[in-house]
Amino acid sequence: MRYPDEILPHIQLGIPDLVARGKAALDAGYSDDFVSLMVAGRAMSNDEEHRVFVSGYQNVEPARMEDCVLTGDFDSLIGFTPRLALRVPLSIYPVPSFKHTLRNPVHVSIPVHNGDGAAPTLVPAHHLGNICIATFGTRAQVRVLFPKIRAEGGTPKVTQTDLATLYD
Repeated sequence: MRYPDEILPHIQLGIPDLVARGKAALDAGYSDDFVSLMVAGRAMSNDEEHRVFVSGYQNVEPARMEDCVLTGDFDSLIGFTPRLALRVPLSIYPVPSFKHTLRNPVHVSIPVHNGDGAAPTLVPAHHLGNICIATFGTRAQVRVLFPKIRAEGGTPKVTQTDLATLYD
């Protein structure tokens, strides 16, 4: 069988272990290993590829409710960065497909500076103008977010003029 259905030995990691492995891969410059771990759920152990299962309880100290803000979408890995930190082959869309526009809540808010020197405002990611400019792997997408294009009640529209400015 081929990815993602091949039969592999498995390892179980707690969230602290997953974060430590991911950080070690990035710090060592192994971005392919980081992407394989975080996006594909694959990791090398004893020179053999393993499927990674993550336990939300393993190696985690119990938290007190007053210290917690509960949120999450644990079927996805969502990351936001001001720069494209990928070193994998990308399939780039010269003209983005609007069917890939982020329209539904992903339970993540982005700090957006208003330019007035005040503290940033947290805006739900799907309320910002966005386009999918590339994909990699099986399901990974690379999006560009436009913090000045916002919609409080629906999906903001990235216009052809906005796209022309981006591509120029």
